[in-house]
Amino acid sequence: MENHHIIIGGTFDRLHLGHKKIIDVAFKKGKLVTIGIAERFLFKNKLLSQTIEDYQTRKKNIISYLKKNNWQTRVKFIPIINFYGTTLTDKTIDSIIVSKATKKNAQLINQARKKINFLELKIIVIEDVLAEDKKLITSERIRLGEIDQNGNNYWQFVIRNSQLKNNQLTLPENLREELRKPLGKVVKEIKKSTLQRSATSKRSMIISIGDIVSIKLMEVGINPDIKIIDFKTKREPIKDQKLLIKNGLKITVKNDPGTINVQSFQVIKQAIDNHFKGVQIQTIVVDGEEDLLTLPAILLAPLNSLVFYGQMYRGAVMVEVTKDIKENVKEIIKKFVEN
Repeated sequence: MENHHIIIGGTFDRLHLGHKKIIDVAFKKGKLVTIGIAERFLFKNKLLSQTIEDYQTRKKNIISYLKKNNWQTRVKFIPIINFYGTTLTDKTIDSIIVSKATKKNAQLINQARKKINFLELKIIVIEDVLAEDKKLITSERIRLGEIDQNGNNYWQFVIRNSQLKNNQLTLPENLREELRKPLGKVVKEIKKSTLQRSATSKRSMIISIGDIVSIKLMEVGINPDIKIIDFKTKREPIKDQKLLIKNGLKITVKNDPGTINVQSFQVIKQAIDNHFKGVQIQTIVVDGEEDLLTLPAILLAPLNSLVFYGQMYRGAVMVEVTKDIKENVKEIIKKFVEN
């Protein structure tokens, strides 16, 4: 059977290697390809659905990839509100490409086509595309901040760079000046409206690092999902210790000044995992110093999270977590040295 007109469909959020493989196969096997892009209604129940890119962004990213391969003249785009797309109205479609996970949908399509006297589609199933950790690359895992669009795993990066003497990374002197530069937007005064003006309607979670910045957020009615504190400010004990641990789960970890140890990475990762298991408020109390834990918080946080940390003489710094800021933090962590 000739693959004259192939159809593929999906959300195509954060266009990744798995998406690209389906697109590659479609254009290598077919003369014309219909690409169905899911409307928001179709994925409203997906995890972190509020952070999924809008329709036009997803379409633009696909077009950009097609242009690189000179395939843009052989494509037709359709919005889809269910997995049938135009397969029950367009008789010219003869093939469909799916993953192992969505093969069942293709079989249901063929059952429906048979009922209306359409020819069954040829079903082409592609092999799974795995990330560095040998698990499936998915848009959900990218939104969760576990992997990037090429399947590189942030936790694997930590493991590769943390199997050191005493299991900790030590801040080199020549990096101190670089870390004085804010990683995000400096906020002189924290107000609830500050968050409303940022991209917070689509935020994943809020993480605060530092006692004072955590208290300031709580004073305006924002209790961060995860607070990382050490009960000190300018190396002196703070007075509002009970306020900081009033609600939620308390976790303790030891982390020496000027370092990031493997246990701190693990505790932050576990707190983020806990959040998506329903633990809404968590406080990580650090025995030692929490300043440098901003880096693992950003590295491991879901995309579209907000990370707040205090910076002396500046105020608070608000970081909106994106793939670019994660890559920036990876480069910073690479500059740390063995203890």
